[in-house]
Amino acid sequence: MITLAQLITAWNTFFHESASLFPLAVFRFCFGGLVFLNAILLLRVVPRHLAPDAIFTLARYEKVYGRRRFTLLNLLPPTTTSVYLLIGLSAMAGLMLSMGLATRVSAVVSFLSLTSIHHRNPAIFHGGDTVMRLMSFLLMFSPAGNGWSVDAMLDGRWEAIGDPWCLRLMQIQVSIIYLRNVFWKLRGEEWRKGTAVWYTTNCEAYRRFQVPKYLLTMPVVRLATWSTLAIEFSLGTLIWIAECRMIVMLSGIALHLILEIAMNLQLFGYVMIACLLLFL
Repeated sequence: MITLAQLITAWNTFFHESASLFPLAVFRFCFGGLVFLNAILLLRVVPRHLAPDAIFTLARYEKVYGRRRFTLLNLLPPTTTSVYLLIGLSAMAGLMLSMGLATRVSAVVSFLSLTSIHHRNPAIFHGGDTVMRLMSFLLMFSPAGNGWSVDAMLDGRWEAIGDPWCLRLMQIQVSIIYLRNVFWKLRGEEWRKGTAVWYTTNCEAYRRFQVPKYLLTMPVVRLATWSTLAIEFSLGTLIWIAECRMIVMLSGIALHLILEIAMNLQLFGYVMIACLLLFL
């Protein structure tokens, strides 16, 4: 039997017992760099997808979404220059976030700029972009700049130990992402049968190159499909067990790197690798 007092103690220990903020600092450094790189990549799609006269015109956007979706572009002149300005702001915030300079402000600007850009044309963004928005939102409330940052050096300190409640929320969010992946994949017959990887590796819209035929034999395909499910399930569960954490993290990083080599998923894999570093 477990008592209410024991549950409360366990809750407070998990969320509020002082812990090293090093994982949060590592994530902040990597995530800020990805926000900057994301802004650079967005520059090439502005004329076609984000400008007022793009394929999805501003007039069409207003007809479909109105002002139901938050975007700072509603407060700026309806010009292409405004879009570039917002992307530049996102790039600057990413660099500052990576360095840990005005960290909380940088996190707020990152969240607002990412959300504003993504809401301008939701059709061209994907799950990886959603993860970036979620993590930048949580970063706003975290003590990510309290250690291993320019902010910390200016305050005369370097390392930091503090209340990890926001770090725990970010870790829980990462676990939920992987568990939901497994849940939705298992609803697909191809994942249960073990043939899903064959379809994904032959999707011309995403693949970088034709996978060699000897890697597409049914035993290899089934092994890859079911291994993906096992790794993702472990990233949502076993990663919380200290003895399993490192091998699960490395398996997850290897999975995302393999996907990145074989498929063009933009920054999705790198964003998820950065998220896994929260469990260091």
